[in-house]
Amino acid sequence: IDGSNGGFAYGVWAIDDSHAGNDGLEYDIYLSYGKEESKFDWSVGYTRYEYTYTADFEQEINIGLGKGSWSLAVDIGEDEDDGADAIDYRHTAISWAANDVYGLTVGQVDPDTDTDDDDYNYIEVAASGEVSDLDVSMTLGTVSQEDTATHGYLVLSASKSFDGIGF
Repeated sequence: IDGSNGGFAYGVWAIDDSHAGNDGLEYDIYLSYGKEESKFDWSVGYTRYEYTYTADFEQEINIGLGKGSWSLAVDIGEDEDDGADAIDYRHTAISWAANDVYGLTVGQVDPDTDTDDDDYNYIEVAASGEVSDLDVSMTLGTVSQEDTATHGYLVLSASKSFDGIGF
């Protein structure tokens, strides 16, 4: 569920996170502010990732810049792991989109650890459109990590927007 008003965007997102022994939900809360300038677009935001099955949480600052069909996203975050030292990380992605229908993203996630073994790179190709009043999208991606097999993924999404509902 999300919304926007006067340059602000806000929302909450949830998923059943029952994998790897987890038993509960992950829910993300986010807020950002952005503007479209004559030369470029920009945004700055905050995201907090909460989990119902642990006191652990993650939080990050989100920065976005765009010009025409190109955009750059940088997320700088920390993982609070039940009182242990925070693990800082950086996510960087460069994207290109054509007419809000097709897109290509290349990114890297760089945990701030002593080795580069945890770094991973990804590439995604996406397409979106409208089907029966639903906004639909499909993303096909691949992830590669040093000393780990490369694997692919497919994400299908459908959403519906409603006018007149505001907070």
